[in-house]
Amino acid sequence: MMFNPKLTALSAAILFSTLSACGGGGGGNDDNDNPPAPRQQLTALPAFLQGNEANCSFVESGNDVSLEAYSGNLNNVTGLTCNGVTLSDLNEISLLTALETLNLEDAGLTNVNELLNNSTLSELDLSGNPLTDLATIASLLNLTALDLDNTGLSDLTLLQSLTALQQLNLADNDISNVTALGNLMALTSLDLSGNSITELTSLGALTNLQTLDVSGNNSLACADINNLDNTLGGAVEITVPSDCTTALYLDNTSDASQTLDLSMQAIAFDRLVIGDIQGRDDIVLFQSGNDLRVTANTSAGEKQITFSNWFSDEAYQLGEFEIGSEGVSRFDDLRAAVGLGLALTDQDDTYSGSNGNDIIYGLDGNDIIAGERGADVIVGGSGSDILSGHKITIDDDSSVTRSVSYDSDQDTIVFNLGDGNDIIYEYEVTLSNRALLQFGTGIAPADITLYRNGLDLVFQINAEDSVTVFEWFKAGQYRIGQIQFGNNDPIAATEWVNAQPLSSNDITVTGTDASESLIGSTDDDIIYGLDGSDIITGGEGNDILSGYRIIVGEDNSVTRYPSYDNDQDTFVFNPGDGNDIIYEYEVTFSNRALLQFGAGIAPADITLYRNGLDLVFQINAEDSVTIFEWFDDDQYRIGQ
Repeated sequence: MMFNPKLTALSAAILFSTLSACGGGGGGNDDNDNPPAPRQQLTALPAFLQGNEANCSFVESGNDVSLEAYSGNLNNVTGLTCNGVTLSDLNEISLLTALETLNLEDAGLTNVNELLNNSTLSELDLSGNPLTDLATIASLLNLTALDLDNTGLSDLTLLQSLTALQQLNLADNDISNVTALGNLMALTSLDLSGNSITELTSLGALTNLQTLDVSGNNSLACADINNLDNTLGGAVEITVPSDCTTALYLDNTSDASQTLDLSMQAIAFDRLVIGDIQGRDDIVLFQSGNDLRVTANTSAGEKQITFSNWFSDEAYQLGEFEIGSEGVSRFDDLRAAVGLGLALTDQDDTYSGSNGNDIIYGLDGNDIIAGERGADVIVGGSGSDILSGHKITIDDDSSVTRSVSYDSDQDTIVFNLGDGNDIIYEYEVTLSNRALLQFGTGIAPADITLYRNGLDLVFQINAEDSVTVFEWFKAGQYRIGQIQFGNNDPIAATEWVNAQPLSSNDITVTGTDASESLIGSTDDDIIYGLDGSDIITGGEGNDILSGYRIIVGEDNSVTRYPSYDNDQDTFVFNPGDGNDIIYEYEVTFSNRALLQFGAGIAPADITLYRNGLDLVFQINAEDSVTIFEWFDDDQYRIGQ
C-alpha cells in the first residue's frame, strides 16, 4: 500500500494538535476542567504577501479589503487576489484557514504545494503560471471552478479526482488527450481552445455540460465534433474550429439586398463573415417581425442580408459573426455592441426593450415604449406615444409609474415632424446619463414654443406636433439632459430651456424641499420654493413670488409662513418681467434671499420708493419689484 507523504504529514500534524488540546497523549482531562482555548486572532500577513501589499487584496464578509496597514483577522479571509506580482512560493498561506477563492494570475509559480492544507478552496485561478506539478491541485476536492489557462499543461490525469468541478478552463496549453475529463460529471463549462486535441469521445459522458469551446484545435475532425454534439443531444453550445464552419460573406461584392432561409440550405451556413468595413460601427441589425436584417456599410454602399424567421427558432440562426480584425462574435454579443433595431406595428403597441442597446421604431398608433437598460434609441413615430428610456408601468387608471434608473447609459428619444403629441417619462438619477431629445429634419429652435402645463414642460412645434416632458418642473431627475436639432451638436437641455420664454395661462408653481430652478411663464404666476436653495424666475407678467410657503386667497390676499431653513433663495428679475411682488418671512438673517437683476438693469436705472409698508424697486414704466412689508419687520426683507 502506498502513502502520500504530504497527506501523512498533514494527518500527523492534525493528530498532534488534537492530542495537545486534550492534555497530552494520555486519556485526556475532563472538558469542564480544561475548556478549549479560544481561536487565536491572526493579523500578521502570511510571509509570501509581505512586500506585495499594494498589489493584493483580501475578501472578508463579501467586501474587498486592502492589505496595506492590514489589521483584520486572517481567520475571516475568504478570498485573495494578487495582480502584477511575481511569487516564488506561497509560504504561510495555510494561515488563511477559511480561504474559498484564490486568484493568482501570471505570478510565475511552478507549483502550489503550500495549498495542501487549504481544503476550503472552491475557486482557483492560476492562469499564466508555468506549472510543472498538479499533485496539490488534485487534492483540493472542494474545487468548483479552476482556471489553468496558459500554464503549459499536457497531462490531465491528476485532474480526474476533482469531481466537484463545474467550470474548467484549460485553454492555450499543449493538451492532446482529454480522456481524464470524462470523469468530471458536474462540469457545465469547459474551455479547451488553443490546444492539440485529436478526439473528444470521452466528453460524451458530461451530460451537465452547457458550453464547450474547442476552437483552435486544428487536428480535430469536424465529424467528431458533430458526433459529440449528437451524443449530448444538441444541448451544448459548442465553439468549433473555423475549418468546421461554412461561411457566408457580406461585403462590397455582395448583392445590394438578399434574403436567406437557413433551414432550407443544402449545406448549412454557420458563420457570417462581414468584410470591407471599418468595424462594428458600420453594422446595423434590425428586427422586422421574426426576420433579422444585417446591413453593412461597405465601400460600395450599403449591403444587406435578411435571415427569414431568425427569431422564431434556432434552426434559422447562424452560430457566429466574423468581423475583420475584431474577431468572432455570437449574435447576443454583437447585438449588445451595436444594438438591435425593432419596428413595431401600426397599431397601439406596448413594448419594453432588452438590457442591451435597443433601437425601437413605434411607427403608427398610440404606443407605449420603454427602453429598459442600455443606450437605447426610441422613435415613437406618428400618434400620441408614451416614451421612456427606462422602465415604466401603466396603472389601471392610465397613470404612469416610473422606475428609477441608475444605469450608465444615455438614451436618445427622436421626434420628427408629424409624430403627433408624445409624452416623455424620465427618472434618471445621474445627470450625465439623462436622455437626449433629438428633433429631426425640419424642426429648428425657432419653430418651438415652450410652455408650462402644471409641472410639465411642453415643446410645441405646430398645431399637430408636441413633446411633453412629464414633471420637468418638479425635480431635475425627471428632465432630459440634452437637446439636439438635426445634425447639430447636442446642447444642455436645462440651460436652453431657461434661456427661452415660457408661455401658458396663469399658473402656480410649487417647489419641493430640494434646491431647484423654478421658472414662470409669460403670464401672471404664483411661485413659491419651499425648502432648498431655489432660483426663482418669474418671467413676464405680474408675478407673486416667495422663497418659502405662501397661500393666496380668493381675494388675492397672501398669507406667509416663517422659514427656518439654512438655505438662501435667489429671485431673478430681467428687463420686461413686469411688476412682481416678493413675499418673504425669513427668520435667520444670513439666509435671507438674494434679488438678482439681470443684464440691462444697472443701479442707476432703479428708483426706490415707499408705498405704505412696501419697498418698490421701479426700473421703468413697465417693470418693478416690490418687497411686501419691507418697512414692517426686517424678517420680511431680502438679504442681498
